[in-house]
Amino acid sequence: MTTARPAPAFLPAFARLAAVGLVGLLGLYPTLLDLFGRVARGEGPLPSLPGDLSPALLAALSLIQPGVLILGSVALGVLLAPRVGLRSVVAGLSDRPFTRGDGVAGLLVGAVTGVGLVGLDALTRPLLGAAGATLSLGRPRSLLETLTGVLYGGLAEELLLRWGVMTLLAWLGWRVLWGGRGAPGAGVMWGAVIVSALLFGLGHLGAAGLATELTPAVVARTVLLNAVVGVAFGWLYWRRNLETAMLAHAGWHVTVTLVSWLV
Repeated sequence: MTTARPAPAFLPAFARLAAVGLVGLLGLYPTLLDLFGRVARGEGPLPSLPGDLSPALLAALSLIQPGVLILGSVALGVLLAPRVGLRSVVAGLSDRPFTRGDGVAGLLVGAVTGVGLVGLDALTRPLLGAAGATLSLGRPRSLLETLTGVLYGGLAEELLLRWGVMTLLAWLGWRVLWGGRGAPGAGVMWGAVIVSALLFGLGHLGAAGLATELTPAVVARTVLLNAVVGVAFGWLYWRRNLETAMLAHAGWHVTVTLVSWLV
C-alpha cells in the first residue's frame, strides 16, 4: 500500500522538475530540425513547410505545445503526488535519496525491456507487411535518434506520462474508490499504471503515422509494444521513484540502439 507524504514547497519542487523537463524538451529540437530540413529539401514525410517559415523556426515553434504540457504535468504532479505517496527525489518528495538499488533497478529494467521489445518487434513485424521494415526496432538507429530518446523520452515523456498522467489517474482512483481517505491500494495504483501505459502507447501513433500508413495492425502493434514498456516504467515510478523510471526509459533507448548495431 502506498503511503501519503507531506507536500514539499510548491515552487522549489516545480522549478527543479521544470528544469529537467526543459532539458528533455531541448533534446527533441535536433530531431525536429532534421525532420523539417528534410521536408524543405523534398525528402521528408510531410509535403511542404507551411508558409515561408525556416526549418529552425518551425522546430522551435513545435516545442511550444509539448513545453506547455510538460509544465502542466510538472505542476499537477507536485500538487497530487504527495497525496498518493508517489516519489520524486529531485522534487524533494521522497523519504530517501536515490540509491544504488534504484540505479540497478532502472538500468536492469531498461536493458531487459529493450531486448524483450526487440524480440516482440521481430515476432510481430510480419503482421505489418511492407510497413514492418519502416517501423522495425532492429533497423540501425543513429546517435541523434538515441539522444532524442534518452532526453525527450527519458525525461520529458516520463514527466508527462508518469509524473503527470499516472499521478492524476492514481489520485482520481483514490478519490473515487477510497473517498480520499487513507492511502490508495494496489488496485488503484495498478489501474493508474496500466491506463497511463496505454496512453503512452497511443501517444506514439503520431510518430508512426509520419513513417507509414496507420493501418489497424500498425495501430495495435504500436500501442501494444509501447504499453508493455510503459507498464514497466510506471511500476518503477510507483514502487521506487520517478527518477528510476526516467533511468529505465533512457536505458531502454540505449539498449535498443546497441542491439540494432549488433544484429
